[in-house]
Amino acid sequence: MTPYYKNTFFRITTKELYEKTILDYEKLIEELSPYHIFNFFVTAYHLKDYIKT
Repeated sequence: MTPYYKNTFFRITTKELYEKTILDYEKLIEELSPYHIFNFFVTAYHLKDYIKT
């Protein structure tokens, strides 16, 4: 399966997405809000897609 972002301007590595997950987690711990909860879980959920590719 080819990722949707292949050959486009949007490219992010697995390491960058992992670092974003950590940053989102730190924001979630600092301030518990629906926005931070959603952002963390969506990023963490899609991390598996980047690990598979």
